[in-house]
Amino acid sequence: MNKLMASVLLLVATSASGQVDIKVREVSAKDAQSMLDIGKPKAAREIALQCAARNDADCQMVAAQLLLQGVGGKTDDKEALRLLTAAAGQKHAPAQALLGNLFMNGIGVKPAPPVAVTWWVQSAENCNTWAQDAVAHSYFEGELVPQDLVKAFHWVSIAAHFQFPDSEKGAAKIGEMLSAGQRAQADATIKEFLSSSGCGKDKPIIQYEPE
Repeated sequence: MNKLMASVLLLVATSASGQVDIKVREVSAKDAQSMLDIGKPKAAREIALQCAARNDADCQMVAAQLLLQGVGGKTDDKEALRLLTAAAGQKHAPAQALLGNLFMNGIGVKPAPPVAVTWWVQSAENCNTWAQDAVAHSYFEGELVPQDLVKAFHWVSIAAHFQFPDSEKGAAKIGEMLSAGQRAQADATIKEFLSSSGCGKDKPIIQYEPE
């Protein structure tokens, strides 16, 4: 695809009088997905990289996924890591979740489970219910990070509030393990999160599980 056409799209429309109206807009992540949908992976990759260079978080996410999967070209884990880090820094919840997986599995970076959980926490804070449940499991099991039942209950309860599958059972199980003081502490942090996070209000609830 021509580099100019990879960075902009020409929108052509004809008015009732026959006058041609040409508008130019920058390409987006949706354009990259459209190329994938019609079987043009190389064009999708070029478009995603072009708009990712504008620091567009959605494009950075799509481009990183294509680079990780080797769609439209060779795999490039290091560049995918760089793009995800940029998107995650813009509070892009799916990018934060996927970046956590890269640190968990040592893709493009040395494995660092505690760092992975840190990114999952940020994704959870940005309303990703999968991440909320994953963080709850991490704190409950105590293998990736030190066990913390209060934090585990906090996150599984929030996931349950936003109807993540089976999280209600997890909340009930962990809730029975808390002391009265721990339960009061967790209830306070849950109430604060639900009132101040913006999830379900200013921010959409998402369920993104990174592959």
